[in-house]
Amino acid sequence: MKRGFVLFSLFLIGLLPALALGATIDFSTFGAGTSIEGVWLDGYVAINSTNQDTIVVKPMNNAYLAYNANSDPKKVTNDKPNGCLPEDTVGFSDNTTTGFSDYTFTFAHPMNSFSFVMYDYGDWNYWNKPYHQVTLYAYDSEDNIVDSEMLNFTTDTKTTSGNSVSPKYRNYSGDMGDAGDACQAIFDEEPGQWKFNVQGSGIVRAELKFEEGTDPAMAIGLVTYELDEISCEDKNVDLIAGQHIDAGDVVVSSDGETMTVTYFTEAGWEIIETHLHVACDVKDIPQTQPNRRGLGGGNPIPGKFDYKDAFNPGVTSYTYTIELSELCCTNPVIAAHAV
Repeated sequence: MKRGFVLFSLFLIGLLPALALGATIDFSTFGAGTSIEGVWLDGYVAINSTNQDTIVVKPMNNAYLAYNANSDPKKVTNDKPNGCLPEDTVGFSDNTTTGFSDYTFTFAHPMNSFSFVMYDYGDWNYWNKPYHQVTLYAYDSEDNIVDSEMLNFTTDTKTTSGNSVSPKYRNYSGDMGDAGDACQAIFDEEPGQWKFNVQGSGIVRAELKFEEGTDPAMAIGLVTYELDEISCEDKNVDLIAGQHIDAGDVVVSSDGETMTVTYFTEAGWEIIETHLHVACDVKDIPQTQPNRRGLGGGNPIPGKFDYKDAFNPGVTSYTYTIELSELCCTNPVIAAHAV
């Protein structure tokens, strides 16, 4: 039996974190009024607005007032700042209530589903328009439209302001004081709580366009996505003893929820220690640093790896199982070491 030789493998592999099964973005980790323009959220979604700065808004919080909602139907009380946004995940708006922005959602990995709810849209006819249209478009990597969803309705041309009468929502029996209010609207049936949802394989970008009319005092929440599935083939890398001896293999596989890293030895080799580290970048693998002249460094330090085990007697195989939800990237770097 062969022991006491250092075996080492360092490699990259593309995997799909468990988060990719679907998630709702939690904006509450940012302070109210904080800019999230272009910030990668959950590592997968970046939001940009065409004219202004995308910022976080929170319900019943005046740090940034995107809109006022009403406690009671048929009344313009405006007593609920950012009212009825979800309290746990909150939402976002642009940094203005006197203009409006289209939004672009860029995805770090192709999606097959993307949705959100638009709150408090329609009770302020800012441009005095009779026709209103908002569309969410989903695009693939070649700029083809994969899917789209449109909200359109007609009103009179009155502007809701203060205690004036809300514009009539001609497609329904009520008026926009309720149908366009974040707290009084019927979810996914009226503009005040309208859910946009696009679906299809290979979505890399979505664009929300305010094409006709607008209500600039609104916000967006419940942003939910689901990534395309990836067929993860097993990754097999030689486990090298010394510099040139093939002593076995390290095999990495994934079922979409967990990643397994298995050491196998052959030709009489045994393992008495294993060290494993998984990171999103090579620089995050524990390693020696260059000297004062900037020379050297870059050698892995197995003793500082996150995962380690010892065996007596030695073994010919050993497996680590890692929850992919612990990773924040789709292409982790894996350093595997054995003795």
